[in-house]
Amino acid sequence: FGASLIRICMKVDQDIYWARKAADEARERNIRLAHQSHCASMFETIDGSLRVLRAVGRPNFGLIYEPANWFVAGQPYGRETIKRLEGHLFNVYVQNHRLNPKGEASMVTWGKGKVLIDHIGLWEKDGVNFDDVFAGLEGLVPPGVDGVRGELARAPKKFERRLGVPWGELAGALTGQLAIAGDAAALAPRRD
Repeated sequence: FGASLIRICMKVDQDIYWARKAADEARERNIRLAHQSHCASMFETIDGSLRVLRAVGRPNFGLIYEPANWFVAGQPYGRETIKRLEGHLFNVYVQNHRLNPKGEASMVTWGKGKVLIDHIGLWEKDGVNFDDVFAGLEGLVPPGVDGVRGELARAPKKFERRLGVPWGELAGALTGQLAIAGDAAALAPRRD
């Protein structure tokens, strides 16, 4: 079907065996597998993510870095975290949340239980610190990363040129999520 990267989900240690098997099968087809950094999964914490990545131990098995889930789970997600993940990042996905005890939505975490949040625009305050995220990604050049090789740090200017809209206006208008993948960052607001 032409996909070069497939997102998977793992919930228990027994899934490590199956992830290895799936990665071996995928490698024969030039496909990479990745798990998103996500609440209520084996990738809810940085240490847990690194433990699973090392346990699976396949070069075509990596991580979809998504800082908002780690923000909600109370995990560090910025420059130092990105350095720790070097060599494991296959894709970057961004969205933004604000922690709010009277939030419009909730996320379940294994470490903090139910966390109330508001979905907010990417560059709104009190959510993910994207300046820190982009600074951490700017110099990162691991093999096989989709859209990170310095492109991500320059994404705002690239969007301005492509869309003819100042980034600040565009980011302020986005209240959903933004997927960044491929050789050039591409907008893909989620509609769900």
